[in-house]
Amino acid sequence: MKGYLFSNQQQQLLQAAVSSNNNTVIASNPNKTVAVSINIARNPITRGSDQAITVTGSDENSHEKVEGAKVSSQIINPLGLVRKKFEGTTNSIGQVSYLWMVGAGAMLGTFQVNAQLSAPGYENNSAQTTFVIQRR
Repeated sequence: MKGYLFSNQQQQLLQAAVSSNNNTVIASNPNKTVAVSINIARNPITRGSDQAITVTGSDENSHEKVEGAKVSSQIINPLGLVRKKFEGTTNSIGQVSYLWMVGAGAMLGTFQVNAQLSAPGYENNSAQTTFVIQRR
């Protein structure tokens, strides 16, 4: 069973719903949704270059940045294989950044970046984007 933290106002509303519905509990998930965005510095990029990837978490409704969120990201090559994994925690402006050195012999083609973000009080969410590695 999943537990939820309710504010005093939410508790009062829930108690009112229970009282007025013959002890039938009608409750919705109090968690908010976090929006996840991924910024790729270079697209396309060439072999031997550094690729900067920034993941940002913000409140979907207020657009306030979410600090302290756990981020798990993957770079997936054109064959669908995980090439690199990154993990981190968002800073005071809701971001975590990674620098990935694209090897001189890296596969050419479209790479996918997936990012999953989880933060207390928010529903987990994810995003994905792509970038292309090409010859010089």
